[in-house]
Amino acid sequence: MDFVFGYRGSDSHQNLCYTPSGEVLFHAAGAGIVYNQQTNTQSFFLEHSDDIIALALNRCERFSSVVATGQIGKTAPVFVWDYVSKETLSILHGAHEVGVCSVDFSCNGKLLLTVGLGPSHSVAVWKWQEGVATHTCSRPYLLVFM
Repeated sequence: MDFVFGYRGSDSHQNLCYTPSGEVLFHAAGAGIVYNQQTNTQSFFLEHSDDIIALALNRCERFSSVVATGQIGKTAPVFVWDYVSKETLSILHGAHEVGVCSVDFSCNGKLLLTVGLGPSHSVAVWKWQEGVATHTCSRPYLLVFM
């Protein structure tokens, strides 16, 4: 693959962001794409087995090249990867059915929140470096924060 034209925006709200170094990070089909505007080149993360519908860049300086992408599908994995090296850092699965419609990192960058696309809109909080879900809820509308 040399270049992707277009991106998935019709049913995805988390679909594009800028990296700290100025590249554009987005997704189309099952590809995570990093576009360098200065060189007019793209590089790709191609580990997903179905369409990506959620993307988040870790805003913590310590993890500033870390990205999470969630996909649709029966097992609905979330890949955590490095946008510079395209190396997979973690694969998170088992908490959601149908797909993962939203992902976001905590302020300290160590936790990842994911929201499922299934009818219950399950929620999971992950220690992404360990690949472990610390909390899951299949009825998030019952959550009470104090």
